[in-house]
Amino acid sequence: MASKRSPTLWSPTGDERIIVLQGPDAFLRSEYAAAVRTLLTEREGEVDVIRFDGQSHSAADVLDECRSFGLMQQHKIVLVDQADQLVKEHNRPLMERYAAAPCDAATLILRSDKWNRGKLDALITKVGAVVPCKPMPRTEGIKWMAARTKSAHKASIEPSAAGELFDRMDGDLGRIDTELAKLAVMATADGGKARAITLADVLSQSGSKGLDKPWDFQGPLLSGDASQIVRHLRRLLEDNPKDLVVPISWAMIDLAGNIHQATSLVAGGMSPGAIGGRINMWPAEKAQGVARLASRLTPGRTLEFYRECVRNDRAIKSGLGKPTDRIERVALGFARLGR
Repeated sequence: MASKRSPTLWSPTGDERIIVLQGPDAFLRSEYAAAVRTLLTEREGEVDVIRFDGQSHSAADVLDECRSFGLMQQHKIVLVDQADQLVKEHNRPLMERYAAAPCDAATLILRSDKWNRGKLDALITKVGAVVPCKPMPRTEGIKWMAARTKSAHKASIEPSAAGELFDRMDGDLGRIDTELAKLAVMATADGGKARAITLADVLSQSGSKGLDKPWDFQGPLLSGDASQIVRHLRRLLEDNPKDLVVPISWAMIDLAGNIHQATSLVAGGMSPGAIGGRINMWPAEKAQGVARLASRLTPGRTLEFYRECVRNDRAIKSGLGKPTDRIERVALGFARLGR
């Protein structure tokens, strides 16, 4: 079944009954599944999503769900993660029989990092699609970034900025999208008409190597403990406050952006436990701290706080006020956010 190309490389038609999303890029696997759900919701109305794990559920369980009907007939998506574990040797004949005559009222999505190709793939392509989810080459990735910035973040990005960001994030689309979201907000932080994201924006806001100590400050910022935050900040600034003020400001903008994105994802229905993988945060303790905040904050509040961090950074670089005082005030804002 042919499908038209789009800025996300593959677009569902809505007629696929089985879709395999296979490859190492978790961001693309997630985006493609979301595109299927959006299209089917527009076409069918309310669409149920039933999730399975290929390691802990049997093929029979999954296929029974595909064939079952509720009291009120409606379309459903049956989503299986780690699907390579589900479609093993002894299960393949069962899956092949289903692929030969799939249920019209269900779309089966099989997501997996790895996938063993075979006869099943040919059967699936007759009723759906086998979609590779692998890292993009740099040129293609930069084109995708331009389209993604416009469609998802309502902004634009200069080619030089896109290239620099792609290189800094090692082509990781999940991390790139997180940075694009933050940079897009920054480009409209002062209100009015949005400007393009520039190379200078990327160089100043998307981090670089050699800033481990300022980035370590993100842990205390998530503690919600004002005295701990101030103690850690003053310790950082004791050695060389002039050189560390701007990197610390970057670290705070980065964290505020992650909190805003996480809050928006939770407001959109994502489980807080899935946040860490979606926005590519590490270590796990930091992702858990962001998820805790996201579960009790609103996107409006976190967006305004993010903009406050951006405005503060611009004021520091413009020489307005004492930089260390500005940094401390914003740092204490994280403590208020965590209460």
